[in-house]
Amino acid sequence: EQKIIDNFWDNVEMIPECGCWIWLGGRTGKDYGLLIWDGVHTYAHRLAWELHNKTKIPVGMFVLHRCDTPSCINPRHLFLGTPKDNSKDMKRKKRGRDQINQPYAVKAATVTKRPTKIVDEFKYLKRKEKVLAKWKKKLENT
Repeated sequence: EQKIIDNFWDNVEMIPECGCWIWLGGRTGKDYGLLIWDGVHTYAHRLAWELHNKTKIPVGMFVLHRCDTPSCINPRHLFLGTPKDNSKDMKRKKRGRDQINQPYAVKAATVTKRPTKIVDEFKYLKRKEKVLAKWKKKLENT
């Protein structure tokens, strides 16, 4: 089993500028790490939390990201929360449907010029931010 666990941690790129450990394996459409563990599709950040804490995640609990980077599996960036905690965290970090936020990891990835999906996401959000600002201005002038 230790070899399997070592293989899991081999699929990580550590970004020292922000402390994120980016999962290099499979990903979901929303950029969460995804793998098959014990024959079951498993989110990489949830497995990282369990391996680090040497316990299962309690039923009904979420594993949230302090860094706001879905592909990060650094146990120091992860914490348990309820679905309500997850909603509060989303609102506090301005990750709602109409909110735009630049996660800290995006800044680090941009600075280090790492060719990751984080940089692409940042560019997309910046374009979206410009379009929203343009429409907001138009609506204010009517």
